[in-house]
Amino acid sequence: MKIYKIGEVNYGEFKTEFKITEKVKKYLDKEDYALASLLPNGWEWYEVELFENISDDKGIPEKKYGKNFEVIYYAIAEALENFDWDNENSKHQQKWVSNEIKIKGKFISDTTTTINGTPKNRNKELEIRYSTYTKNK
Repeated sequence: MKIYKIGEVNYGEFKTEFKITEKVKKYLDKEDYALASLLPNGWEWYEVELFENISDDKGIPEKKYGKNFEVIYYAIAEALENFDWDNENSKHQQKWVSNEIKIKGKFISDTTTTINGTPKNRNKELEIRYSTYTKNK
């Protein structure tokens, strides 16, 4: 399985590389979705997401996690809101497109976020899963 680097987000001394698996990339390519759109705002990513998971009781990031991290987007599906719940023939089950990933560093979190609309379908909502972990040197 191939993993592609999307980019990185830095915040002071902290650095996070964002990557995507082959199947998820192909899915988003078919939707004409710009992968750079998956890169979050630096302040928001660190202060709201990452530091929330790696900080001690005083809100200070613990040294054991280091300053280098990786995020891999590894699964994607249409959001449940896209299903036709009134149609009896409609299957009410998400079909995830995913790759299994092997985490090399210390696991931090596994999260799902929503993509609201794609260039091919502005009303299509997607759920995308990603894992965050420390980056081994």
